[in-house]
Parts: sequence; structure tokens; C-alpha cells
Amino acid sequence: MRRSLNLKRGFTLIELLVVIAIIAILIALLLPAVQQAREAARRTQCKNNLKQLGLAMHNYHDVHSAFPQLVHGVNRGADGAWGREWGGLSVHTMFLPYIDQAPLYNLVDQSVYWHDNPNRALFRTKLAAFQCPSDPKPGSSNDGFNNYGASTGPNFGWEADLNRVKGMFHRRYSTRIRDITDGTSNTIAFAEMTTGDNDNGTYVVQRGDFARAQSLAGINPVKPTRIQMETYGQSCAAGGGDHRSDRGLSWGNPMMSGTGVNTIVTPNWKYPNGHECGGCGSGDARGVWATRSVHTGGSQHLLGDGAVRFISENIDFDLYQSLGSSNMGEVVGEF
Repeated sequence: MRRSLNLKRGFTLIELLVVIAIIAILIALLLPAVQQAREAARRTQCKNNLKQLGLAMHNYHDVHSAFPQLVHGVNRGADGAWGREWGGLSVHTMFLPYIDQAPLYNLVDQSVYWHDNPNRALFRTKLAAFQCPSDPKPGSSNDGFNNYGASTGPNFGWEADLNRVKGMFHRRYSTRIRDITDGTSNTIAFAEMTTGDNDNGTYVVQRGDFARAQSLAGINPVKPTRIQMETYGQSCAAGGGDHRSDRGLSWGNPMMSGTGVNTIVTPNWKYPNGHECGGCGSGDARGVWATRSVHTGGSQHLLGDGAVRFISENIDFDLYQSLGSSNMGEVVGEF
């Protein structure tokens, strides 16, 4: 009589290692796909944020018959003179009632500067509508953040000269739809900007850090040439020892560093931002305020008609400047 043996079979060490290797390969293949899916969702949310800003912009125009100035509430000084715009209210502040933030807007004290109490505490409120979810924010800052800059067009941004009102927004002038003679569908209203890391000891071009005291002498104040901007960019790169890292740290900041962009250079400009004033620490000076994003290949833009377009960082230099202008009569083709 033969006795049957009931043997239990287990995994050998080699088989176990093979299984682990297969799982590791599957994870390695799956992880990039998951990351891409998450970035696609974040990019869609960023686009929706700009669409909401577009609705707010046009609702504001319906009520006030004009778009807001880059800065509101100026001339609060004892002398009542121009030049105190750095203390005014940002475009984003004026949009609050139109993005379901009327209670927050009603708390803003318009008799004091934006950075004075109690306004300073209010402007530390983090609003998802002003933040691109793809953009990392500095953990050391307790400010409200902003990733969307109002476009001043192909000029130096913090312009005082009304003859250089070339974009949708200007620090001393309100634009109306009828002023946009180039067409709202061909004019950039807002564009993405990356937030600084709040570390003035480290100079990071991609975070929008800006070099100070960089001379603009000899550069066209409107639609400067690519050669002029390449030269200026190199000077900014060399002057990074005196820089600021507070780009986009507060949606309440009405200056270019807080809530503005210009279109004199293409998206994700390889050179640093920079401005001409040595004593101006928060962006109340003319310079380069490039649109930047962490999205691969370009940045999102809100056009004057409310449409949102992703514009490549490889767009033609002159075409991009033309898209920034609202009233210079350029013929803009496909982009």
C-alpha cells in the first residue's frame, strides 16, 4: 500500500524577488501617469480661476462702466500728490464682491494704506480664487498669495505717463471696453505669475525674484526690442545680489511685485525680473514683470473677452507684445 504525501509548496527566494521586481516596475510605470493626471487637474483648476477673474472683471465693468485701475485709493497723503500709489488697493481687492467675497471686501478700511492695520491682517486671508494649485507656496510666509497678475501691456508696468497706457490696466487710468480698439479677444488682461519664496538671501529666477536698481536708460518704454530686453535681462542676472523675493506674496499688494505683469518679454522669460529703483523694495518701480508659471511649456492667460488661453513660452516675441497691447492697431493672427 502506497502512502500519498501531502507536501505544502511555498515561494522560493528567487520567485519572491521576481514578484517584488514586477511590482516595482508597475509602480514606476504608474506613478508618472498619476502625477500627470494630478497636474492636469491642477492646471484645469488654474484655468477655472482665471475664468472666474474674467467674470469678475466684466461684472465690475457692468457696474462701474470701466475696469478698475491697477491701483485704487491713491492720493491719501497729506500733500495729496501723485506718487503714493504704493499704498492703494489692488485690482484683486476691487474684485472681491464679484467672487463671492463681499463680506471680506466690506471689512477693508479704505482710509488707510493696504499694508496698515487692520487691512494687513485681512490681506493675509488665503483665497483659492487667486492661487494656482500647481504653484508651491513658501511655508514661512503667513501672507495671502496671488498667482494672477493684471497686465499693463508692453510697457514698463509701473508707468505714470498716461501716454503709455497700452494694456488693460494702468496705475492711474481706468480702461473701458470701448478703449480696447485692438479687440478684447486679442488683448491679454491677466496672466500667471509665480510666487517668491520669501527668502531674500537666495535668488531664484523661476520664482519671479527681482533685481533692484537696474537702469532702463536707452530702452524703448513701449514695445522694447528683443535685443534690448536680452541686454537688460543680463544686467538683472548680474545684479541679483540686491534683490527681493516677495513676488505674489499678497493679493492686497497693488504694486507690480504683488499683483501685476507686463508683456514686454515672453512667458517664463529666462532672465530675472528687475526694476530701476534702488530704494523701492516692493515693486513700485518700472521694469520687467514677466508672466511665469510652473506648468510645462508656458503659462495661462485671461483675455479681455473672458477666454483663457495657454500661451507657449516659445511664442514670437513681437506677437506676444502685440497681444499685450489694447490700442496700438496691430493685426494679430493665430497664436
